[in-house]
Amino acid sequence: MSSIRTIPCLMVAAMLATAGHAADDGFTPLLSGEDLSGWTQAEGWAAEDGVLKVVGRGGNIFTEKEFENFELRFEFNIPEGGNSGVFFRRGGLEVQLLDDYAEKYANLQDWQYNGALYGFAAPRERVSKRPGQWQTMTMRLDGQHLTVVLNGTTIVDTNLDDHRRGDNPHPGLAPGPGRLGFQNYGGAGIELRNIRIKEL
Repeated sequence: MSSIRTIPCLMVAAMLATAGHAADDGFTPLLSGEDLSGWTQAEGWAAEDGVLKVVGRGGNIFTEKEFENFELRFEFNIPEGGNSGVFFRRGGLEVQLLDDYAEKYANLQDWQYNGALYGFAAPRERVSKRPGQWQTMTMRLDGQHLTVVLNGTTIVDTNLDDHRRGDNPHPGLAPGPGRLGFQNYGGAGIELRNIRIKEL
């Protein structure tokens, strides 16, 4: 009897292990969990229990490694009135992380809201959660094609070349690698976890 029960249990365990591996296939964690290894050690940031967090006023934090084509996945918790962002490419293009519900942000430009490619591409729709809740974001940059998925909905799908207008376009719109970073906007207290990347 015991051997009959053991076989299904082992099969289920194997299936779960395989499914977990498939879900994380090719992704590498960018945060060790307890320290800032792999990141420039900017003042005002700390890592604790797998969470990267702002703990005071200071600078932005960047990866030591540069990335060009990638898919970045992470969860973030923005505080009430919070303002942060994800930097990528040389020259610091930014995908906005913002409390969309804050009254003080009621009259921003549409390209300044949560998930926007700041200054260039507005979210297609508003799918932000209230402050204090964990949200999910996936950023995929393949050549000049950028997509941003917020809480399971694609809100930005754009080609960076379409925004290179004028005599002095933003340097981050040009192809090339750059460090990834998160913004410390006046000690706003953002938290991030499960930060993972897959190079394309």
